[in-house]
Amino acid sequence: MTVTETNPTEAPAIDAPESFNRPPRILRRLPTDEIEIPAPPGAPTLSLPARLGFILLPAITGIFYLIALIARGGQGGSIWLSLPIVLISFASVGMGIWTYISQRRAQEQARQEYDNAYAETLERVRSHLRFLDAEQRNVREANDPEPTTLVQIVEGNGDLPEPRLWERRSNDEDFLRLRIGRGDLPTSVTIKPPRANQFQYTPELRRALDLAREFAIVRDVPITLALRQCGSIGIAGNDAAVVQFVYAFIWQIVVHHSPDEVRLAAFWSAHFDTTWSWLRWLPHTRAFDEESYRLLARYDGDPDHFTQVVESLLRELRQRIEYGVTNRPHVVIVLDSYPTFGAQHDVFLDLMRRGRSLGFSVLFLVSESRQTPGECGGYIELTPRTLLALAGAEEDTPHFSRQRHAR
Repeated sequence: MTVTETNPTEAPAIDAPESFNRPPRILRRLPTDEIEIPAPPGAPTLSLPARLGFILLPAITGIFYLIALIARGGQGGSIWLSLPIVLISFASVGMGIWTYISQRRAQEQARQEYDNAYAETLERVRSHLRFLDAEQRNVREANDPEPTTLVQIVEGNGDLPEPRLWERRSNDEDFLRLRIGRGDLPTSVTIKPPRANQFQYTPELRRALDLAREFAIVRDVPITLALRQCGSIGIAGNDAAVVQFVYAFIWQIVVHHSPDEVRLAAFWSAHFDTTWSWLRWLPHTRAFDEESYRLLARYDGDPDHFTQVVESLLRELRQRIEYGVTNRPHVVIVLDSYPTFGAQHDVFLDLMRRGRSLGFSVLFLVSESRQTPGECGGYIELTPRTLLALAGAEEDTPHFSRQRHAR
């Protein structure tokens, strides 16, 4: 981006309406349904068919009886008299085999119907979970859209921006919740799988538990950082990556939030004028109350103006200490090249420490995560696998806990 060399401390005239009406916000909420996955029903209780050996026993008996008669010899009449008994035994075997086959078929059919019925039940649950998964994706993408969508919101119909401009209010849960990349998040839906123990881990139960695990995570959705709760953070990486990332941060701040509720201040060296001087066109960078200058200054520029901007921030901090933060905008301060220039001014650490509970957030732009001040709420490391690390829950806990990757 190339910007002509002008004084970034002057407030330019902007050809835009002096006021912008924000209609009531229609909140897009994540689904919070409770989905219970039914346990597999008890297997059908059927009488087991007789063992095939018992069915063949009469035939075996008849054969041995017939062999014994023949072996006695000389009593042929007895053989013919015994044939009905042998035939009856074989008929009994035939009836037994037919009954055995019929019962086996009935059992297999009952088992198949049982499996099909439970499979259909799981498929209905799967369809509902798939719908809720898609709904969560739509809500998250709409609440935290891609940069191209932010541009469309600002451009609107060419004359006026879309009604979504500055839609977030200070009492909204997503106020200053900024998108940092994409990743996986737990589902907002409560999924209740069937209870299981080691003695009833059947294939049907395994399918039910696999279904619960499949939809426990929503994949590849926007990942956000709650800047207001986090306070101040470090953003570490090479200059190009950090600038691109912070640009996205700033775009979200100025598109989602009104300048009456968020102010943006920035400090940089003269070497990076073309990188940051465009901020003067944003209404969010105007000074507090009736002051006409911008909350923008060079570390190595006009020392009087640098002092003027810093004193404006300190004056705002003192007012909040004395009178509270009610009806005062949240202040986001961008410190470019902090290790080289910003670290020379203790006032920035003072603003971070005393201002954390008073609506001040500082973005420390550093080349390595270890250069992030220890009092920050975390850091974002812009490596090939971008890492977000947040400080421990307790204020005095110095360690960092890895949350998730985003890209």
